[in-house]
Amino acid sequence: NDSAEWASLPGHNIGASTGQRTKDISWLWSKFTWELAREQKLQFPTVFPLGGHSSTMETSSEFGWRRHPVTGVWSFHNGTDYPVVTGTEFLAPEDGIVTKTYELAGGGLTVEFRPASHPFRVVRSMHLSKFISKPGDWVKAGQTIALTGSTGSSTTGPHAHIELHDGVPPGDGSLDVGSAVDAKPYLKLSEFL
Repeated sequence: NDSAEWASLPGHNIGASTGQRTKDISWLWSKFTWELAREQKLQFPTVFPLGGHSSTMETSSEFGWRRHPVTGVWSFHNGTDYPVVTGTEFLAPEDGIVTKTYELAGGGLTVEFRPASHPFRVVRSMHLSKFISKPGDWVKAGQTIALTGSTGSSTTGPHAHIELHDGVPPGDGSLDVGSAVDAKPYLKLSEFL
C-alpha cells in the first residue's frame, strides 16, 4: 500500500490516527533529500519564492501551534508567514506545475504548486492579491505565479503564507494538517545552490 509506505517516511505524523504525538524530524528528511539530489543532480529549489528576498528574512508567524491572530484561539498554523508589501512576486521555487488557484475561506486567494522533482509534494501560498499563472501551467524556477496580498482572514497585514505538504499523491486534492511540514528547511535549500 503506497499510502502506508509514504506515511512511514520521516517527517510524517505516523501516529496521527491513534492520537499519538510524534517528533517532527522533517529537517532530517530535508537533509537526506538534499544529499540525494546533489548526488543525482536533481532539481531542488533554486529560488526563494519571494523574489529578491532570502530564506533568512524575518517571519511574522512560524509553523506550529500559535494563538490565532483573528480568533484568539490556540490552533495549528500549517505555514510560515513572511511580511512583505502587497504585490510582491511569489515565484516558483523550482520547475513544476501550478495545480490549483482558488479562493479559500480564511485563506483568501490561494495557489498550489507541485515541483517536478517531487510529485508527492505541494507548495501552497495564501492571502494572495492576484494569480499570474493558472492551473495546468508548467513554470520554471523563478517564474512569477502570483502576487502577495492580504486577502481572506489576514489581519496582520500583507504577507506571504507559505505551506509545504509532503506525501500527497498526484490527483489527491486534500491538504490537511497531517501532510503539512515546516517549509523553512525546504526553502533554505535555495541558499546552497
